[in-house]
Amino acid sequence: MSANKGVFSLIKAAWLAFLVWGMLTTVERLYWVNADSYSMILASPLTISEATATGPTSYAALCNGEGATLADKSNGHFIRCGSTWAPGSTFRIENYEQFVEWMWRDVK
Repeated sequence: MSANKGVFSLIKAAWLAFLVWGMLTTVERLYWVNADSYSMILASPLTISEATATGPTSYAALCNGEGATLADKSNGHFIRCGSTWAPGSTFRIENYEQFVEWMWRDVK
């Protein structure tokens, strides 16, 4: 009987961990979408090279084909890799002005 109790406790703990992870993911996603700023703790600093900015896929190349979203927040400019709800990598662009200049240079 105690072996079954241990397995049941393990299943409950795994289920609870999954629920907590899901809630934290949802809160972070709502924060990403709705807040006018984004936490520097949750984003890695990134300096984009000219080759990346002017390449055929531009900043999306940083995400290895996962898709990318560019967001302007009050405390910086961010790139988020991944799908809408799945957790992904988030980067703060350190050289945004230079990045925009490179990206739009050939459009003029």
